[in-house]
Amino acid sequence: LMHDQEGTVLYVGKAKSLKKRVASYFRTNYASPRLRKLAESIRDISIIRTESEMEALIVEARLIKKYQPKFNVELKMGERYPYVKIPREPFPRIVITRHKEEDGAQYIGPFTRVGEVRALLHLVERFFPLRSCAGKITPSRENRPCIKYHVGKCLAPCAGHISVQEYNRMLAHVVLL
Repeated sequence: LMHDQEGTVLYVGKAKSLKKRVASYFRTNYASPRLRKLAESIRDISIIRTESEMEALIVEARLIKKYQPKFNVELKMGERYPYVKIPREPFPRIVITRHKEEDGAQYIGPFTRVGEVRALLHLVERFFPLRSCAGKITPSRENRPCIKYHVGKCLAPCAGHISVQEYNRMLAHVVLL
């Protein structure tokens, strides 16, 4: 936590190497105007040591929400870190969410960048053709599969082309990834 002379929290950050991270804020030849202003305003730095990177992410998010520091841009407006959510249902689809709930779903994360999560899920879609359509699935051979089935992007659980057990085996591979 970086404080000004009144003790107001100006910035909350995290680092594996505290020495390198703090030094990076005081390199005036590389700093943006915003970072130069931050460096000029800092009068005190306090630290909180965590046991893991995940704990550091959580502590950082909570402190930013608590203090609303002027120089933290991300997470300030109530955003949360993204998670991958796999709902508890027969043929679950994989979704990105920023709200972890007690709903029986499996949550993977938190992640630091939602763009990277989307890129990973795009890759997953290429090699593991799980369903992406919303809505409840009631498998029936009478249902016609959608276009995603015909281009190899879905296994058509809605049309009964894959069993729950086979689908869950594929989903287990995705979770391992």
